[in-house]
Amino acid sequence: MNFLSDFFSIKYTLSIQIMVLLTGLTMTSAQPLDGIEGKWKDPISGGIILVYAENGLYVGQLIGADDTELNKKIQEQEKVLILENFKKEGSTEYCCGTLYLPKRNKKLGATLILEDQHRLKIRWKFGFIKGNHYWSRY
Repeated sequence: MNFLSDFFSIKYTLSIQIMVLLTGLTMTSAQPLDGIEGKWKDPISGGIILVYAENGLYVGQLIGADDTELNKKIQEQEKVLILENFKKEGSTEYCCGTLYLPKRNKKLGATLILEDQHRLKIRWKFGFIKGNHYWSRY
């Protein structure tokens, strides 16, 4: 009788541990991506940008591109920052940073808006000229 109760006790303990493990895995995989952090692709230039937080602000580093000229520039420079100094304002908006255009060697004022987990809107301005650009999650 003692063997039988020990067997069921071990079986019961194991099934609880498996349920806890599976629940943890399910909850981890169901969590949404954290804001704008991650890899994004610019469909126009073909650039791949890694967005991450640095010293409380968000930056975007160019890590690859479809264009051989851009890839060469990435290899020549240690770090090409496309996005700099964006501060989170609300749940989906990141304000008051700069967007760097490497082909033109220009910096534009910009705001980032996370439209959904797969689409990032870049609202830029250069003097009186304003426009929108969209990146998709890579």
